[in-house]
Amino acid sequence: MKKRSIFTTGLLAAAVLVLLGGALAWGAPGRWRSGEPSFRAELFRAVNPLDFTEEQWAKADGILEKLREQKWTAARVLFGLRGEARLLFSGAEPFDGKKAGDSLAAARPGLLEMAEGALRAAADLYGMLDEKQRAKVENVLALLEKRAEQRIADFPGKHPHFRRDFLDLTEEQREKAEKLFKDSAPGMQERMGRLLAVLKEGRAALRDGTMDDGMIGKTAEKAVDIISEGALAMAGTFGEFRGMLTPEQLEKADRMWGRHGRRPRK
Repeated sequence: MKKRSIFTTGLLAAAVLVLLGGALAWGAPGRWRSGEPSFRAELFRAVNPLDFTEEQWAKADGILEKLREQKWTAARVLFGLRGEARLLFSGAEPFDGKKAGDSLAAARPGLLEMAEGALRAAADLYGMLDEKQRAKVENVLALLEKRAEQRIADFPGKHPHFRRDFLDLTEEQREKAEKLFKDSAPGMQERMGRLLAVLKEGRAALRDGTMDDGMIGKTAEKAVDIISEGALAMAGTFGEFRGMLTPEQLEKADRMWGRHGRRPRK
């Protein structure tokens, strides 16, 4: 089982907002991801799944390049908070909900910036499509929503399983850990359902042409509130889990954690 900081988890959850624009990005050039023209970008252009005109390619390129810059600006700020996040899971003392809440409050502006940027890009991209292109996008978004619903229904946390060699847990530790994560799963599953509902509202606003600045802000606020609530709950769960570990196991866990602590790059 992989372990992530509350801020990494928050970033990943915020990225789900791109669900609203994911199908649109499917037909757009890849420079916004790689920083330079790539084979993937050229392949997208050759296949041209949304039948973009040259004018649309140019617009999409500009929209997604702007989103890319916004994303990395916010990510760098959030990465700077990672040290605080690690302290929340140190295991040296009981989990401090107030400290966790304060850290999440510090991360909130960055999360909002990322969410609003993704929603604004989705609105701009959707707005430049013709009716035929929008029909294709709707089909893909419907498929993605169905997939998300299934993944939430099958949420693996309902049936946690720790490998026998994971951190060299004893049988007693493994049983306690599995119960801890199983008990926390329904809350996480419920929050994922609420987040998906917010994304569906955003999709409806795109379709109806009501995704203005006010709606973007409202949708981003709802999503980040759910993300923050889930991150705080997860912080408590992992803090309790770390309290079960021996010093040697904590050291091993920190080494495993460190492998996922690289600084974000373009």
